[in-house]
Amino acid sequence: MLWNSDNRYAFDTSGFQAIFAQMGAPPTLKVPPMEVQVRDQAMAKVTVMAIQPLTQLWQITHGREARKHMARASRAEAAAAERDLELDAARAFFAHVSALEMLGTLTEAERTVQAYEKLTGDYVRAGLVERDALLKVQLQREELAKGRVAVEKGVALTRAQLNMLMGRPLDTPLAVTHGASGVASAPKGVDALQREALERRPELASGRAQRAAADAAYDAARGKMLPEVNLVGAYNHNAGMGDLMLRNEAFAGVTLAWNAFEWGATASEVRAAELRREQAELMVRAAERGLALQVHQKALELAEAETQRTVAEAGLALAKESLRLEENRYAVHETEAAELIRAQVSAVKAAHDVTLATMQIELARRELAIATGHDLLESSDAPVKEMTK
Repeated sequence: MLWNSDNRYAFDTSGFQAIFAQMGAPPTLKVPPMEVQVRDQAMAKVTVMAIQPLTQLWQITHGREARKHMARASRAEAAAAERDLELDAARAFFAHVSALEMLGTLTEAERTVQAYEKLTGDYVRAGLVERDALLKVQLQREELAKGRVAVEKGVALTRAQLNMLMGRPLDTPLAVTHGASGVASAPKGVDALQREALERRPELASGRAQRAAADAAYDAARGKMLPEVNLVGAYNHNAGMGDLMLRNEAFAGVTLAWNAFEWGATASEVRAAELRREQAELMVRAAERGLALQVHQKALELAEAETQRTVAEAGLALAKESLRLEENRYAVHETEAAELIRAQVSAVKAAHDVTLATMQIELARRELAIATGHDLLESSDAPVKEMTK
């Protein structure tokens, strides 16, 4: 602040001189004039104040912990969603591969039936068999054509589903390849697999993070029951304020506030936070039991799928041998076309059963990998991602 001039106050000391003379002071004693500076022409004041809420530090710290745990839960939920998408893609892929292999089996069967039709036609013209034998072969050809329509529909639908999961136009062509599985079978016992799931599953990591967040929120809510204690400090520097004003001054203190009228509402908040913490704990326990059951189920499904493929392969070998015998008997006119057709149908069905059982094993392995917390895009022994930290 700038004034037009300084402000000084002068004291008249002549009265002091007369008083001192009456008191017997020597005439040589002189009282000089006195002057006090009230303010300078330029004035300045600087104030620095700091208020540190001590009690709220408790709430701030635990609130920060709660947000950190919720961020972990969000990362875990994102990882779980990614793995669900991976599993959906695996299911669509193996359904598509199954449909393609079935289509190949039907194509081979159609070529065989066409050869039977030509051979039977020759037999009819030669008078070796009746015409109904040719009609039965032609009926089998039409049945295979009908089956082709259904399988081609399956190929188109599974291709569309795969393209949808990959974010591409539904009719985009696909050239799928299916080699050896990169996912191992289940050499471990069920107990070991369940322990692995409890360590790695992102859903469980999310639940545990939410439980930790609920614990931190409960601790923060309890802090509201405490009185508000604030540490206050201030420093003032005065310039140009005259001789009567201190140049520097500082003070420190503590303030205490406790709103007793809010105790009821605050206690209810604490109780609600405690209930949320208990709910989070129950959810984690339920998730642990559910995941253990899921791992057990997926392990049993994998074992069942492997058994079904063994049975299907034995059935296919038997069907092929039966078809070979019927073909030989038909070639020498020892059996009818109907028996040969039935053998052909059985061989096609057995081939389809092997295809389905093989694909089911591949899918069951991946479902077990997901159930134990592995990422299908990583090896089964890959380290756990950051979301489980």
